[in-house]
Amino acid sequence: MHADAGIRAAVPAFPAPLAALVAWAALGCAGMYAYVALGERDGAVAGTALLLGALTMAICCLVISNERKAAYGAAALVFGIAVVTAVLPSMGSAFVDSVILLTLMVAATVSFARTVRMPAVKRVRLRNLSLAVVLFLPIVMAFAEAAALGLRFWESFPLGTPSYLFVPFMAIWGFAEEALFRGTVQRSFAGVMGPSAAIASAAVLNAAYMLFWGSVMYAAFSFLAALLFGALYHRSGSVVYVGTLRALMDTWLIIAFIALGLTSP
Repeated sequence: MHADAGIRAAVPAFPAPLAALVAWAALGCAGMYAYVALGERDGAVAGTALLLGALTMAICCLVISNERKAAYGAAALVFGIAVVTAVLPSMGSAFVDSVILLTLMVAATVSFARTVRMPAVKRVRLRNLSLAVVLFLPIVMAFAEAAALGLRFWESFPLGTPSYLFVPFMAIWGFAEEALFRGTVQRSFAGVMGPSAAIASAAVLNAAYMLFWGSVMYAAFSFLAALLFGALYHRSGSVVYVGTLRALMDTWLIIAFIALGLTSP
């Protein structure tokens, strides 16, 4: 009985301000969903205002906090990317817009990792050869599969482009997504709220961000997948590992959609 009490006491409590920020940002993303899926322009205004408010509050908490800087910094990073997504002007091409957003995500994640000292969950040493294999093998496989099947991606496909070059792009996107929500958010949150709450919180933010593309079903799928990848990341401590699984899942999911005729060939 005393041992159980000790275990419970060892698990950090869920910080109320951080929980409020996660909920705040989720509501903002829901407002953007109302704009994209339902055509409600008021939803875009409300969503952007909520995201800006959450970003401002996260930055304030980051400045005044002494013990939870990594967690508030990770939250501010996600909220900032969400605001950029909301106000990013369209270049007339879904592919170009996605490249710009992906570049911003990677740059922001790298900057955060270099400036905020994150609490370590677990570490796994990977050889350079293994790193090269898991980074490039999914892209090579996706190219080979797409070329063999003669697949073409038309503008009717969400975020699509009339070229199977979009397949390896999705592999890169998968790595960036895992680096942001698992390698940065979950890793930072785990030090202040425990691993289980960190996995769930990162999954909520991951799913909320997917609402920008106007699909509740995809957001729900992203939440369940994020829980799985979060658990795998906690056990392995390797962003490369979960990033590889995400890249494979995304690329083969798109190919399956095309091959099964679920979208225009």
